[in-house]
Amino acid sequence: MANKKKYEFMDTEFPAGKFLICPQCQEYISYIDIESFPNCPFCNYHLGNDPELEDFVLQPLIERWSRQFRSRGF
Repeated sequence: MANKKKYEFMDTEFPAGKFLICPQCQEYISYIDIESFPNCPFCNYHLGNDPELEDFVLQPLIERWSRQFRSRGF
């Protein structure tokens, strides 16, 4: 059985990189928008807890931490 993705994402050239498309209002949401509150800031749709969303929020933070770590010679 195919595992259907619950959320749709869009990659961009903007510094934020990747955006989540709200399933309800179709607005673009950055990871910063939902880092602390798991609701769409435009329509208040509750995004819930999902591994896909967790990766969306954590990946940019991990990449930034990794760059800082490497730039210090570790």
